[in-house]
Amino acid sequence: DVYKRQNMNKLGMIACHDHDVQHHYCADHILHLTALKAIASDTCIEPLKSLKALVTFINSSPQSNAKLVDCQKKISPEKKPLKLLNEVRTRWWSTYSMIQRANRLKQALLMMKRNEVMLRQQNRRQLAVSKLEQLCLDEDDFNTLGFLEELLAPFADAQRCLEGEKYVNISLIVLVIKKLQSALVGAYAAAEHEPQLQRVVEDMLSDFNERWGEEIS
Repeated sequence: DVYKRQNMNKLGMIACHDHDVQHHYCADHILHLTALKAIASDTCIEPLKSLKALVTFINSSPQSNAKLVDCQKKISPEKKPLKLLNEVRTRWWSTYSMIQRANRLKQALLMMKRNEVMLRQQNRRQLAVSKLEQLCLDEDDFNTLGFLEELLAPFADAQRCLEGEKYVNISLIVLVIKKLQSALVGAYAAAEHEPQLQRVVEDMLSDFNERWGEEIS
């Protein structure tokens, strides 16, 4: 995909040079670049790092995965248990889906942590904290993950909208961009008391405005 985008960009620049027209990059890809600001390794907030480690551990441990399934059955016996989703580094949507799934399983994950703590406290011989207990998330972590899901959701919706194949979508770009800019401004205000989250939103908004302009008409 990277090489395809590079080739298309090169073709666009050549066509612009030869025919004196203006080159516009793919709107969908530009939105992708802004969304990456929230989950890039150099700006990644701690709860998201913790979630990535927890997902990797549980999905590679049949025993831990069974504990998660058991907690889900206790909370909602009528529902089919779900697995945590791994991210794919080349697809930012996969990170969004990972966050979304974790938030959906919040109560089961919190129960799993409580069970690990109780098991350790009941077993007098087991003084060390288990790896699973070390990695489990708490309420504050989920508050941050909930904020990230709300922050990224409009970008996921926008990209789905612009990737539609059964309708003309170029006319939707201005409306989509204005709504995203408004969502980022709102998110920045909402993160007023969370400096780390506000810096993430500020990076996204700065990148967004640099690419699209601060005044979108």
